[in-house]
Amino acid sequence: MDGIIYRPATRDDLDALAWLYTLHWCQSVPAFEDKMLAGRVCLLIQLVRSQFALVAEKDGAVVGVCLGSRIGDGVVPEVEMWRGVLDRTWAAAVERAKTADEELEDSLFCDWRELQKADAFIASGSPYAEAQITLFMVDPQIKGLGVGSALFSRMRGLLRETDARRFFLMTDTQSDFEYYEHRGMKRLESFPTNPDDPDSWAFFIYGGEL
Repeated sequence: MDGIIYRPATRDDLDALAWLYTLHWCQSVPAFEDKMLAGRVCLLIQLVRSQFALVAEKDGAVVGVCLGSRIGDGVVPEVEMWRGVLDRTWAAAVERAKTADEELEDSLFCDWRELQKADAFIASGSPYAEAQITLFMVDPQIKGLGVGSALFSRMRGLLRETDARRFFLMTDTQSDFEYYEHRGMKRLESFPTNPDDPDSWAFFIYGGEL
């Protein structure tokens, strides 16, 4: 797709990325302000553990993002530039959740649960836990135009430069997880939210070669 700029993410991108996040998740949160708050928190949770943060920009608007990190000795590095922002935003979200619709709380803690699964996978010593793509999303309006593939390829290139050979990522049934299968990745683990209901929402770990 012509006219796309690929560049590192900055703090000025936070609200645009949070809005992009809400286009994919947090849809059940009714109030716009609460939805954006949940989007900021969930985005920052991933930014704080991502050494690499790439965005795609078209005509001055952010239309995609891909985050990732090299994992050394089973430890995910922490990116200090985002830590303070996450702590302040999380405190505001916890306070707001006391009086907001319960969907806000559900959205806030969903990513924490997923994060715990990712950390357990890293601690397991899996050969795919050399690196992680922590977040990958594009604006639905440009899906299928090659922006996502370009972001994904650039991130894999950055991770290869760290001498990682394999990587993993988390995805879920609200995402296009078949995208990863088409790129040769394989599903390593599944976590249904309700094991007794085969149609319940679930998230997955996929692994692939760099």
